[in-house]
Amino acid sequence: MSARVRQRANLFFLVLMATLGCSGLLAQVDRGAIVGTVSDASGAVVPEASVTITNTATNQGVQVSTNASGYYEAPLLRIGTYTVTMEKEGFRKTVRPDVEVGVNQVVRVDLTLQVGATTQTLEVTGAPPLVQAETSSLGTIETTRRVVDLPLNGRNFIQLAYLGPGANGGQQGSNVSGGVFENERANEALSINGLRVSNNNFLLNGVDNNEFGLGGVVALPPPDAIQEFRTEENAMSAEFGRGGAAVNVAVKSGTNEIHGGLYEFIRNDVLDARNFFDQNQTDLTTGDQIPGTARPPFRRNQFGFFAGGPVRKDKTFIFGDYQGTRIREGLTNLETVPTNGERGGDFSDRLTGVNFSPCGDLSQIPVYDTGTIFNPFTTRNFTCSNGTVVLLRDPLSYNGQVNVIPPNLINAVGQNVVNLYPTATLPGITQNLLLNPSQSNDQDSFDVHFDNRFSDRDQFFVSYSYGSVRSILPGPLGILGGGDCCPSNSKDGNQHAGTGWTHSFNPTLLNDLHGGYFRFRVTGQPLNFGKALGQQLGIPNANRGDPTSSGLPNFDVSGYTGMGDSLWTPEFAVENIYQLADTVTWLRGRHSLKLGVDFRRQQRNFFQVTAPRGWYSFNGQYTQDLTTASGGNGLADLLLGPPNFFEQDALVGEYPTRYWDLAEFIQDDFHATPNLTLNLGLRYEVTSPANGRVGNFDLHRGVVVNSVGPNAVPHAGVEFDKSDWAPRLGLAYSPFGNKHTVVRSAFGVFYSAEANIFDDLGLNPPFLSVDSQSFPSSIVPP
Repeated sequence: MSARVRQRANLFFLVLMATLGCSGLLAQVDRGAIVGTVSDASGAVVPEASVTITNTATNQGVQVSTNASGYYEAPLLRIGTYTVTMEKEGFRKTVRPDVEVGVNQVVRVDLTLQVGATTQTLEVTGAPPLVQAETSSLGTIETTRRVVDLPLNGRNFIQLAYLGPGANGGQQGSNVSGGVFENERANEALSINGLRVSNNNFLLNGVDNNEFGLGGVVALPPPDAIQEFRTEENAMSAEFGRGGAAVNVAVKSGTNEIHGGLYEFIRNDVLDARNFFDQNQTDLTTGDQIPGTARPPFRRNQFGFFAGGPVRKDKTFIFGDYQGTRIREGLTNLETVPTNGERGGDFSDRLTGVNFSPCGDLSQIPVYDTGTIFNPFTTRNFTCSNGTVVLLRDPLSYNGQVNVIPPNLINAVGQNVVNLYPTATLPGITQNLLLNPSQSNDQDSFDVHFDNRFSDRDQFFVSYSYGSVRSILPGPLGILGGGDCCPSNSKDGNQHAGTGWTHSFNPTLLNDLHGGYFRFRVTGQPLNFGKALGQQLGIPNANRGDPTSSGLPNFDVSGYTGMGDSLWTPEFAVENIYQLADTVTWLRGRHSLKLGVDFRRQQRNFFQVTAPRGWYSFNGQYTQDLTTASGGNGLADLLLGPPNFFEQDALVGEYPTRYWDLAEFIQDDFHATPNLTLNLGLRYEVTSPANGRVGNFDLHRGVVVNSVGPNAVPHAGVEFDKSDWAPRLGLAYSPFGNKHTVVRSAFGVFYSAEANIFDDLGLNPPFLSVDSQSFPSSIVPP
């Protein structure tokens, strides 16, 4: 694109922004449209026919007229069931009832008028064509019946999006999949055609619903609150950004009839099969097993209600719902902990009876058992009988007992850590602890949706959604944690407030203004938050006196279940998102033009580091043979004291990140012929680099550039990208003219910001300090 063309295009969009008052974009994508051609019995088109389209649930209607080509279009229709009535002097009034309009769906209703008096009515039955012939975009619609009636384990509507072609849960282990302290609500991961789960564009009633930290949603309404949702999978028009799936959810509205319901869904361990490793509990008095106690307890109750109706008939409507979830689930953990002998330094049970020699040949001395633990403080050079020089360590022994650590070598802190391990409940040296900790998950959410029709020209809605999650996820060792991630005590919440105003200047010029405020909050605390357990163990500076470093340090011990509070806790995050959006629709001849802008302001206050309490690894390298890496034991290393790896991080307070994005678009759906529609669009996006307290590493100068403090540079030196033009081209062609067969083709360019990138930008000096050290096996750290 030449500089002159780019300059003119930028000028066009600046004028467009000024015209629309710097509003926003995502306006009418939660609506549908009815289009069609009116002809007489001879096939000639009928211009200036009056077309009235009435919502059967609210008795609200719009009136349009056919143009010189007999074509009509009624955009910005709320989803629902409509009756289409056509009138023209000299013809019978023709009525087509039960026309279903879905989210972002264009329904074609072509009618043939019969000669007669307008007092005569002809009712036409038969459904509109199932094939959408007006757009090149492809997507799936899940209606109220499917959303409510299809079985959903956990009642998460996103599972229904997997029914679409090319849809799946994406890469395993992403945070948005759930099971982590940022998301204990549900699996919100959705990948379309192999794209990242963070590329999706979630909308609620046409308003932004994207949680931009994980790539999930802010509000997650229950199935009974959803009228329907549409998943656009590819070839979206210029109205849509990001490039993944566009998942547009429409919450139910009130109607002229009062409707509602109560429900409860129950799961119980009585109906579950027994886990292979589950064992009946033992009566401590008799020693006998108690029948029926093998299955760990599981209780899940999901209950709620919904109701809707008129405040003023044909004018004002309200709908609301509530859902509560209570989960209590026992877990079956089979873990490896130290035996009673190993707790005191006796590792004789690790001897295998199989020998090796550091010199390579078993005929050469010395010869040791492969389960031997060695004294790292005796490392020295040794010349084998074949002349080879190796590093040699002496086996550990005490009072003539091999593989026993002398008490004077046992580190006091290491002994304190080992003493924290639960006592083995099963025989053997592996999988000798059976635990049944319980996890809990409590959720509450509600939605309120209010609609009002001020006049035939003005419609208004406001909605509010709220959700909270309180979850306790124990570790493999229960309250003692274990594993690097993600045992925690988390409290998360979300709020979504949206509003919209649709104004009709005339039947061919309409404006739709949307906006909202959205908030997402994460409080992921370690299980032992507020306790100075590291200090009690005798580890210097493990708990520095501030709450963010409280809890139990993390210990990875090779061959044993790890212990300690989860890494990456605590996490505190608060996201605030503001959006203002506007779309103008102009119907002119065979053109349906849309022009819009979208402005979003995003704020995030965040705290998280990897190991605030300390992270220690004991892999057995200090008690193994240095030449062959035989022998050694991670727990023996722990008792002696030195770790092979250590890390502890510190961050100065929560750090804020701020940025905004602005998008403008123009879209023309050109009905070239009754059988050919061209979808032509252009989108332009500007996303500001992150600002706030962020930093970047300057590769040329070898320094960290910060956006705050001395020598601050805005956006930490990152420049704006002003070249994100996104053309969209598509066509839908019905080669046989019957709308039963449609050929589609499309091309589009999409831009999507990298998810979670702002977290890394805020973790830079001088606000972040990281003490991380790895030690070689041949040198014991002091």
